[in-house]
Amino acid sequence: LENRDLRSNNQAFLNEIYITEANFIEGFYCNGLGKSIKKITLPLTPTFQGLLKFEGWEVDTILISGVNQNLKLLFKRMFFRFFMINDFTNYSDISIDKCKGYGDCTLNLSDCDLGATKFNEFAFDSFKAIRIDNATLDRIKPTSNTWFNDEVLQIGNGAQTKQEEFKSKREIYRQIKQALKSNGNQIDSLIFQARELAAFRGEQKNSGNYDWADRVIMSVSQANDFGLNWSKPTKIVFGVTFFLYIALLPCLSDEILYEFAFCPEDLKNTWQAFSSKLDVFWQLFNPVRQMKATYGNVNSGWIYFIDLLHRIFLGIMIFQIVK
Repeated sequence: LENRDLRSNNQAFLNEIYITEANFIEGFYCNGLGKSIKKITLPLTPTFQGLLKFEGWEVDTILISGVNQNLKLLFKRMFFRFFMINDFTNYSDISIDKCKGYGDCTLNLSDCDLGATKFNEFAFDSFKAIRIDNATLDRIKPTSNTWFNDEVLQIGNGAQTKQEEFKSKREIYRQIKQALKSNGNQIDSLIFQARELAAFRGEQKNSGNYDWADRVIMSVSQANDFGLNWSKPTKIVFGVTFFLYIALLPCLSDEILYEFAFCPEDLKNTWQAFSSKLDVFWQLFNPVRQMKATYGNVNSGWIYFIDLLHRIFLGIMIFQIVK
């Protein structure tokens, strides 16, 4: 079925497609040729069999529901405004290839198990909102998709508490991460692993049991955006080490004191002391540095204590950089 009339100059027009309990033994192909259609409704049942393919439609609303047990369902080069999969379970083969949203589009997954649904070059990032409530996604087969941002995801029906919302979001990200790993996509799985940890942090913050130990652990883990940003802990290390060097400088040089500089001569002396001890600054980046080689003959207990804390800090941050 093509959305055109080859026998005359009449322009074909199709307003809605509704198919249920059909048996397409040799397959049914519905090609929209880039034209628009208001609605496609597919209430699937176990008696719905064969091959059904939609291609080239610009759909305002598509609704899939029921149980797919024997149908091979294909969507190719489609544009969706409202893509809804509600009260649905997939035991068979569904493939959604090179599809995207348009306009103020929404992807809605509610009370559904997508099974082994294939998403090939699907533009998740084209949807303005993605609403998910009680959906199973850990067995989907994603390939070369562009993923949505965290702000786009909307959880449940709005009746949950903040803790429940973050918990549901964490579970969704865990399922997508698992699906990506199962299909060999380790790189994209790291994105959702980071989002899973961020959602867990939000869940803990709203649980009422977020003690200081959890705060420290989650704050340190967030230093590299949960494994996605090595430059952030690098900048933190450089900034903290530079501040430590400035703070220790009066203890390492007899030329300056812990006082405000009010004249050009003081600023000049400070700069000379700063530049003359730069070798100490670079040695501070070594967590296994030697005290005497770094600080010289300094016997201050405070310097030893601060140096110990800085070494611990360096070890943690280096782990965050290479993690």
